[in-house]
Amino acid sequence: MAEIKPSFPSSLPPQLVITWLPLRDISSALCASSSWRGASEPVFKVVAERNGLTRGTDSWRGGVLRHPTWSRSKPARQQYRWPEFTGPRTVTNEVAERDFYFVANSIRVPLHRMARFRVQMKKEELRTTDGCGFALLSGSGAIKRAYVWNSNGNDYTGIGSPLLGRIETFSFKNKRIKSGQTLLVSVWNVPPYHFHATLERVEEDGSLSEIATERDRARYFSVDDSDEEDGPFVLAPLVRLFTGSSATLGLYEPL
Repeated sequence: MAEIKPSFPSSLPPQLVITWLPLRDISSALCASSSWRGASEPVFKVVAERNGLTRGTDSWRGGVLRHPTWSRSKPARQQYRWPEFTGPRTVTNEVAERDFYFVANSIRVPLHRMARFRVQMKKEELRTTDGCGFALLSGSGAIKRAYVWNSNGNDYTGIGSPLLGRIETFSFKNKRIKSGQTLLVSVWNVPPYHFHATLERVEEDGSLSEIATERDRARYFSVDDSDEEDGPFVLAPLVRLFTGSSATLGLYEPL
């Protein structure tokens, strides 16, 4: 009887492939086979050490996948462009008299799963309107759609917005996002072709207070720009900051 050869990708050592993938693709790659999933810790250890990351409290996997940093701005500025993992956890808009969007490194969210992250925004001028939300990206990392909750609860996309036609604001009533509050953004991948999103305030005792929720919002596109409705999407934290305002990212919650 002929020897049964292992199937692809099981026949390949995961370190040859996974350690050089973008962060957002690592989780999906580990789902390719049981042998790759079983070898995930050495893979994440290599990725973490290559990028100067520390081990998480539970695993190297947790240390890598829960590590968000800011990666770029919109409009693009060289001073706000950082390769994966090299960006800061806190970013400040230092450009005079204009709004800037800042996008963090991303994570792939499988079908029926959820990703969440924390962010804290601070502003020098109390009358300033900043925004917190998320972007859904194409497979190449381009922003396909962006969604923002404004600090005053109203509709506003910024002065000279570079995301016109690709951004939507979620409004809410009778509540405000105050400077220095810690916010929790949760986004669920819901079939077919929809998402749920909630914005909550993290209280001093660790409890959560809901600010706004959006259900059954259409995604309009798939990750690879095909006609397939069900599948993963790529999500990235996003903020809009006026001059002098800053935003600090917390850890991704486990998927």
